[in-house]
Amino acid sequence: MPALMSTLQDVIPSSNRQFYAADAQLEIADCYLEGPCTAMLPLYFDKFYNRLEREVRHTFAEVMAARYPSAAGMIFPRYAKVDWRTFLRSDFYNLVVRPSGMVQGINLRLRENGRPVAALNLFRSEREPAFASCDLALLDALQGFIAHGLREGLDEECFVDTEDRSLIIVSAEGKLLHLSTEGQRLLSMALVARWSPDTARQLRLEGHPEVVHLCRTLVSIHAGNLPGGPPAIRRRNAWGEFVMRAYWLDPMRVGGPERLVGIVIDRREPRSLGLLHKVEALSLTEREKDVCLLLVHDHGTANIARAMNLAESTVITHRRHIYQKLGVGSRSALIDRLYHGSL
Repeated sequence: MPALMSTLQDVIPSSNRQFYAADAQLEIADCYLEGPCTAMLPLYFDKFYNRLEREVRHTFAEVMAARYPSAAGMIFPRYAKVDWRTFLRSDFYNLVVRPSGMVQGINLRLRENGRPVAALNLFRSEREPAFASCDLALLDALQGFIAHGLREGLDEECFVDTEDRSLIIVSAEGKLLHLSTEGQRLLSMALVARWSPDTARQLRLEGHPEVVHLCRTLVSIHAGNLPGGPPAIRRRNAWGEFVMRAYWLDPMRVGGPERLVGIVIDRREPRSLGLLHKVEALSLTEREKDVCLLLVHDHGTANIARAMNLAESTVITHRRHIYQKLGVGSRSALIDRLYHGSL
């Protein structure tokens, strides 16, 4: 999901990005958020979801079940039950929407076998340009790409480093002292494998057992009760693999709960996503990039032709061009070049 959101950000820039998966009853089963809206998620699930929001807007299930002329549309017309002026006076707007800077938005409803399965919302603030009809058309056209990304999943054993990193500052007892929006996002992803209404309490990260455990371990190491360097916790879930390491921020200071601890959170992603980023950066045509990815994942000519709705001779031509441009002579050489060589 982080890689999918990153790609969407390149295509349709936005300051808040939300993905909601629906269960069989069309209620929120899981979600992933980026931007200032992430901080509002516990409050939304606790106070507004299927409760106070009904005063001014349709619920998630109602929007998922409604009929629209297209998969993509503007957020306010789809969700609103009141006029804009009334909406601006509501608690939902002033406690959830306004603090997140979600002034305007577009929505994409995804279907599978005719059933609504997920919703994607992109928001911009009042300082950003308004969404236009071309943004809606582009979002609508991306349905297939998004659905493919969701089907691929993240179930791999091999993970590689990313640039997704943040620092949070806590006391020696594990009390949160400084948590940026990015830090909250990564900490929530590391410690809460599923974001949904029934996990709202876990999304309140104050005094989280994992953070407290890291700090207590660091204190024990400093006191000589445990061997080793900076303590670490490794967690793997649908968001990727996370490594959390604790360090003293004031190593020369002696004792006391007022000492500051820095916890560095690193997110690692499945190797296939790292490979996707490498292929996207190649000097190949878009069709050649698609063929390249399928080649690396051990698809033969017939399977690639069937998957891309191409003639086998066309696939062979694309493959020859890929090999020529990258200076390799076989599929195994292509894989070795992508994983280990310079491109």
